Amino acid sequence: KPWSIIDRLDRIEVPVLSFRGSNDSMSRPGEYDRWVRPLPMVTTVDLEGVDHGWRAKGRSMGDVVDHVAAETVRWLDGLA
Repeated sequence: KPWSIIDRLDRIEVPVLSFRGSNDSMSRPGEYDRWVRPLPMVTTVDLEGVDHGWRAKGRSMGDVVDHVAAETVRWLDGLA
């Protein structure tokens, strides 16, 4: 059987912050929702209109990065 990260997801023992763009072709919504979103140690931030390279039509890269940074700070504050 080939190696699959899905087989190892239940081993996550530390908090993980995951960003998922709604236009990310590398992360299909059905698979992500089935395998990652339910994991208790994973917090998901959905990035509307963002692709795998963090590009979004009508938004600058700086805007997307600022949003990611703000969400990261909020998540880290919640860990304390």
